Amino acid sequence: MIQIIKGENAIIRRNIYESDGRTPILTASLVSAKVRIKDADGSTVLSDEYPSDTLRDGVVPFQIEFELTDTNSLLLPLGELLFELELKVPDTDFAASGGQVDIIRDKALVAVIA
Repeated sequence: MIQIIKGENAIIRRNIYESDGRTPILTASLVSAKVRIKDADGSTVLSDEYPSDTLRDGVVPFQIEFELTDTNSLLLPLGELLFELELKVPDTDFAASGGQVDIIRDKALVAVIA
């Protein structure tokens, strides 16, 4: 579980893999990526799309990082939240025919504390 202190900066880093869970996805090959933080009711309380100032390449080529600024973390309710990362990558089976994409989802629990 990822722990965030309300009102403080935080960086959430996720290594990204194909749906097999073993093959790394290079951020350079992403068609798009979106992060959503959802509350217990499933409502999105914060989201961003890659690339941006807060959703960007991580420290290794197959890592993406999401920066929560102190202002954004103040918007988060206390308790457990769901961190969702949705990746769109080229489907290698359809590359010759012009471009279908695979959608890969990654989830993690986030605990926001005071």
